[in-house]
Amino acid sequence: QRVIEDTKMMMNEHLDVAKKKKGLKVSIRNKEMTKGGKGGLLMPPKVVLNRPPAQAPTQVCRFPTDDDHSQQVDNASTVSFADFGSTASVDTGILESTQEYGTKSNIAKVDGNLTPFVAKHDNLPLPVPPKENTSQLPASDAEKHENTASLESKHGSFSLSMPSDERDLKKHRLATISVQESCLISEEIRKSAAAALIRGPPATRHFGGNRGGLYLDPGSSNVGNICICGSEKTVIFSPGASSPGKTYPIGASGAIISDQVNDTEYLCCFLATDKRIVVFDLKSKIVVVELQMTTKLNFWRFLPPATHGDTLVFMLITPIGGFHWMPLEESPRPRQIWRRGRDLQGKKIVSYEEGGSNGKVGPDRRSTMALVMTSTAASGDPVEAWCLSLSSGFSPFCASQDVIGAALFNASTSKMDTVEPNVVLVTPGDRGNNAKVVICKLKTNHDTHRIEIDEIVAQVEISQFPEVSVAAPAMAMGEAAPAFCLCCQNFVVVILRNEGFFVAYQFEDNDLYLIDEKNFGRYVVDAAIKTHQESDEIDVVLLLCDSESVKDGRIVTITISK
Repeated sequence: QRVIEDTKMMMNEHLDVAKKKKGLKVSIRNKEMTKGGKGGLLMPPKVVLNRPPAQAPTQVCRFPTDDDHSQQVDNASTVSFADFGSTASVDTGILESTQEYGTKSNIAKVDGNLTPFVAKHDNLPLPVPPKENTSQLPASDAEKHENTASLESKHGSFSLSMPSDERDLKKHRLATISVQESCLISEEIRKSAAAALIRGPPATRHFGGNRGGLYLDPGSSNVGNICICGSEKTVIFSPGASSPGKTYPIGASGAIISDQVNDTEYLCCFLATDKRIVVFDLKSKIVVVELQMTTKLNFWRFLPPATHGDTLVFMLITPIGGFHWMPLEESPRPRQIWRRGRDLQGKKIVSYEEGGSNGKVGPDRRSTMALVMTSTAASGDPVEAWCLSLSSGFSPFCASQDVIGAALFNASTSKMDTVEPNVVLVTPGDRGNNAKVVICKLKTNHDTHRIEIDEIVAQVEISQFPEVSVAAPAMAMGEAAPAFCLCCQNFVVVILRNEGFFVAYQFEDNDLYLIDEKNFGRYVVDAAIKTHQESDEIDVVLLLCDSESVKDGRIVTITISK
């Protein structure tokens, strides 16, 4: 007589074969394990998350709606929390488990506080998403006059002419650069994790985005860590760290992470199943706050504390507009700071940054200007650069209807200064292998209630860069601007992504002086710039695709020495 264990083993063994052969799905009931239910399968264990007694209870807040007159939010007719930076809904399938994870499971629900967990430095395998054909936005085919860059605006247009004697770039001999490349990312973490890291997080940039329009304390980090999520774990990749890959037992559809704030980092996770955003304190291992969403999320990122009250700030962009979310505040509901309006309605957000200062410190500190790069749903359409006033409520101003890159630029040396940042525009040139870099001074005209370009501060031409584009990977965020424009102190860096071309300038006496150029010949996934931790040097951090595989890459650090 067979024992019950042998019988169970044989039944399961034959059922597995039948399911593979006939496509059946059969479950075995176990009367000994079924009590009072119709089904014979065990329910998954409930997640009980307990906060240490000394901590305050988790706050649960709701996204502002029309009923909240103080927020002045437009009617949010949709309750779907998708559209993660693309025209289609978020595909949670790319975050599902693979055989390395085991069976597919729902994204973990967080109904209370986070049970203490331990960060691991092991190599976490992540699913490799399906390959997609992603092409970068080409430069405009519109005819342009020689030596002239035209900046069109819905509020008017103007042109700037570059005299022929300025076509020769001016060399600046007081600064030099050095380049250091890391090993392949797949040698630091598993290949599947490296491929997911190259693909990147949804609805945001890998390194978080530009910060050059703000005054930041020397030594502050401007290079955000990269978060890659699965259904059971989240990987946080820190460029340049001795142990770059940390894993946390937090399942999510997407995540972004803050800098060090109050001696800790905060992980902001989107849970697609529950339509919630949850913020975790990675040092105390607790849930700080939960946000129930009632609208779509088009773009999100961490903002430096200098943008709003010297506290933790996350930017949430929805079909309604832009919201500052301060999870550490006593009333942590998102605050609307600008509306999309007719000009920005329905457009895809390519990048977002804030700059300027109201001259105050502490809780009253605020940024004054935002730069939004947008595109339409159609592939190949030009990228637009929009400036938004955060203090006056003026209508969005289109600084250019055809840019390949843009950034805010603040060369202020004191956080007590009340300044409006300049905007740097990188526009297509009149030939296929050139571009123009223009620094424009912005002003808010209170008579016309508009933002205007006051004057052209400096301009220079990038000429004779490689015309051949290198292979580009599939990106979770979709199409982005063809160039990165990075600003830090008085340095301006332009990186042409498709060509792998790097050029650095120093801004002095209202002029741009060339420091150096580099041709890496590899696709640039993302880039960021920061002040050096131990000296007055500037570091430009690049995430480059590998020359042999677009699913792998390297971290390249370019140091600019004054």
